Amino acid sequence: MSALLPKLQGAQDIARDTARQLAIRDLQAGMAGYYSLNGRRPVNGEQVGASWDTNDLREKLIVESNLMSSLPQEPNQENVNSFNNLTGNGQYLYFVLPKHGTQGAGLLLVAKTETPGKSNYVCGTEVANNPSCNITDVTTWNAVPCRTIVLTGEWWQALYTWDGTCYYKNSDQLRYISTY
Repeated sequence: MSALLPKLQGAQDIARDTARQLAIRDLQAGMAGYYSLNGRRPVNGEQVGASWDTNDLREKLIVESNLMSSLPQEPNQENVNSFNNLTGNGQYLYFVLPKHGTQGAGLLLVAKTETPGKSNYVCGTEVANNPSCNITDVTTWNAVPCRTIVLTGEWWQALYTWDGTCYYKNSDQLRYISTY
């Protein structure tokens, strides 16, 4: 029975990460629908680097436009999502980005994940809720989506390689990101 417990825990982690990926996709669909209806993003600011947790979208996506019946919720309310100096306890985060040369036309959505198999991004070194997971990493050449994520105990904890392999030291560094 005790040998079954780690496998069960791992399956629960994967299930929560799958829910996070689906939540990010649902938020993208709601934001895209809002843009189609209103000609603008449902965000509180268009300046590049502006950021919030996704609870700020409630008014525009649910009340104002009726595009969603509810906002997707983080499956583990104790999960601390940190990215670019913003921390959301039990929340997904979003950031305004430039897109195709237009300021404020793009968005980055971020979920803190638990398993490497459901992650596509590794934050900087020793991340434990600090700002070393940076938006400039996503807007520059460093934003190579990870094809494979490998656990390492070495000093180069968040190394990207040209073949899409990303290395991490601890699970605090794992994220699922999506831009549009």
